[in-house]
Amino acid sequence: MVAAALDGGTDPTEVAAAHPTASAAWAALAERALAAGEPVAAYAYARTGYHRGLDQLRRNGWKGFGPVPWAHRPNQGFLRALAALAKPPPRSGGRRGDPVPGLPLRLRPGGVGRARPGLTNL
Repeated sequence: MVAAALDGGTDPTEVAAAHPTASAAWAALAERALAAGEPVAAYAYARTGYHRGLDQLRRNGWKGFGPVPWAHRPNQGFLRALAALAKPPPRSGGRRGDPVPGLPLRLRPGGVGRARPGLTNL
C-alpha cells in the first residue's frame, strides 16, 4: 500500500501523514530534502525513517545484527533512511562515517546491509 502510493507518485508528505510508521515515506522525504539543500529537514526525516525501520525490523525478530537484505522491499525504507543519515550536509565540511553512533554498517554490492563490528564503509 505504501510502496504502491510512493511508486504511483503520491507526495511522500501525504504518505507519511497517512502511514507514520512507514520508513519508506520518511526516507523519500529525507532524499527530497537533501536534494533541495535542506540538511536539517533531511536529518529529521532520515532519523524518523531509521527509527521506524528499526521498530519494524525488531517486530519481525531482528536482534540488531545479521543481514538486512535490500531485496526484501520492506527493508528498503530503513536502508535508504540510513544511507541519508550517512551523507554530510552540503557545504558543511562534514564527513561520511557511521550514520548512527554504535551501529557500524557495511553495505555490500549485492544489496545487502550487514551490521558488523568495525566495518564502517558506506
